Amino acid sequence: MTVILGTHDSVRAHRFSIWSNVKIATSGVVFVFCLVLGIVSATIAADDSYIAGYATAVLEHEFNVPGAVLQVYEGVVIVTADSLGKVDRQKVLTALENIPGVVRAEVREDAGPSAVPAVPPQTAR
Repeated sequence: MTVILGTHDSVRAHRFSIWSNVKIATSGVVFVFCLVLGIVSATIAADDSYIAGYATAVLEHEFNVPGAVLQVYEGVVIVTADSLGKVDRQKVLTALENIPGVVRAEVREDAGPSAVPAVPPQTAR
């Protein structure tokens, strides 16, 4: 007995076109790129030298304070008050605290060598 199958009786095979493969590959590349970019930017933001450069640029470009004296230690930005001149200190603090990686910003009257410890304090064990 011979059975003749029509077009409605056959099983359709899934065909993947080149375009669908390109879409899948592109999505994967974009995902990996975004993942790496997020990891790298979080690492960069945590670095004190990055924060110091960023803070210096903010003070120079937004407040016209070139050569401001500042120190950064573990995300804490300390600016010497004398170096700010007559700039609104609250605006400066707000701008500095918006920098990625900054934990806190302070304006001190005298931010000498003892203002920021050279060696991180040891925790009690």
